[in-house]
Amino acid sequence: MKSFFLNIWKYLALLFAGVIGGMIAAIKLIEKPSILNVNAENFIAEQTHKIGKLKQKGEGNSLSPVLPTPKEKRLVRRTKKRESRLKKETEKEDQQQKQE
Repeated sequence: MKSFFLNIWKYLALLFAGVIGGMIAAIKLIEKPSILNVNAENFIAEQTHKIGKLKQKGEGNSLSPVLPTPKEKRLVRRTKKRESRLKKETEKEDQQQKQE
């Protein structure tokens, strides 16, 4: 029995060391990051952002380039086709008048 108690203390010491080590590791992982105290006046003064004029006359507040809509693209294609057709027709009429 005496040898049993001598050997068990080693295992109990290892067990408690593991439990304590696990608790310390868990506390370190769960611990919330601390919030820094920042002086608002200095923090705001250090900001270099500049907001320019937002409202403009004419085009308004467009921050990105204006892309044509599918309807506008279609209208441009139609006008190009009409112009090319009219140009061909006028050329044909001119040739016919020259032949006569």
